[in-house]
Amino acid sequence: MLYGSVPDLVAPERRARAFSIFYTGAIGTGATAPILYGIIGDALGVIPAVLMIAGLVLLTLPLSLVLRAFGQLTRGPRRGWSSPAP
Repeated sequence: MLYGSVPDLVAPERRARAFSIFYTGAIGTGATAPILYGIIGDALGVIPAVLMIAGLVLLTLPLSLVLRAFGQLTRGPRRGWSSPAP
């Protein structure tokens, strides 16, 4: 979902750099997250580590709502399985 939002949020002449930053961040966090959560899990226990992960995931929900609203403003609502064509 977020990969498709990069072109909507960035001007065409800056798109290559935006994608490079986005992918570097995604790969970097994917590589470091297990290590960091392992350290947190060892220090605090499994349940606090899982609760911390859940809290961080919940923090991304407002961002997804903002991106969804922005996409509807720029492209109009998308039709999917649940919305029939006019």
